[in-house]
Amino acid sequence: MNTLLLIVSSLLFIIGLGYLYAPNLILILNNWMRKVLFNDTKVLFYRKKIGSIYILISLILVYGSLILPSQKFSQQTVRKKLIKAYSNFYSNKYEQAQFLCQEILNIEPKNIKALELLGRIYFVTGEYKKSEIFLNKALSISPNNTNIKIMLQNIKLKSENIKKK
Repeated sequence: MNTLLLIVSSLLFIIGLGYLYAPNLILILNNWMRKVLFNDTKVLFYRKKIGSIYILISLILVYGSLILPSQKFSQQTVRKKLIKAYSNFYSNKYEQAQFLCQEILNIEPKNIKALELLGRIYFVTGEYKKSEIFLNKALSISPNNTNIKIMLQNIKLKSENIKKK
């Protein structure tokens, strides 16, 4: 499908350039298709508008066939890394989970699940200040998230218990 979009967009781009810079070639094409679509006076009169439209359509198709699939790829990559990070977290492999969460945040800096998981990792490893930083970032993105609020309350309780001892 992407290959077809790329071919069609390239063809439209070439036709658009032809309308803008080589009206003689368009007239030859028009002679061939005169009975079907074109009229010489309309082609010459509207050639810049038609050429611009063809170029615009081709650029949209190129964007759709090249740029959008790479965005889908990064979303799939983030999803896979997040699943792997949770798997590592529940297997007590905190360093690996932390590394994966950092990679996710390099791709999507506002990924709530990665921020929350990093907060959990730092909480479990006893780094309460770092945990609080990441959980507060997640809470600023999703202020109604009760899980994050509970984790922040647990951090305050743990911090108070440590100060009492």
